[in-house]
Amino acid sequence: MGYAARVLEFDPLEEVRRMAHEQLDQWLEQMRPLFEQEKPPTLLELSQHFTRTRQQLLGGVLQSLADAHYGHCARAIDGWKPRWRGWPRIRSTR
Repeated sequence: MGYAARVLEFDPLEEVRRMAHEQLDQWLEQMRPLFEQEKPPTLLELSQHFTRTRQQLLGGVLQSLADAHYGHCARAIDGWKPRWRGWPRIRSTR
């Protein structure tokens, strides 16, 4: 009995989506204490929390996009170090 091999195509958008969902899940976990209170959070509390933490969420999503699109660049130059020989000397014309 033979098994048919199936070739899966790599979809870069799916990888970005997966990474962005991971960031969203981490951000939502930070909201857990609001929902574990005895009373449900007010709209003001939710809004204040979102305002305080949205930079972390959006920064994580942007990092996911950058890693997916430009990660190969970072890996390519990871071992590269510029050679610094100091500032060029300028001789006085006096």
